[in-house]
Amino acid sequence: MSHHEDAIAIATGSSPSRTRKYQIGISQNIEEIRGLYCIEGFIADIDLEGNITGGYPRWDGT
Repeated sequence: MSHHEDAIAIATGSSPSRTRKYQIGISQNIEEIRGLYCIEGFIADIDLEGNITGGYPRWDGT
């Protein structure tokens, strides 16, 4: 990422349990990650038609 400073990395799992596993890993290493990257979150939901809706939570990273 040091060669591509404007890059964005997205972590999501192939199932809800896999996504949760990634979230746990990020939270366990948040201090180290926070020193290197800007961490943001997105809360999403899928409606009955398959449309993705959601938004960014108001979170200050603490």
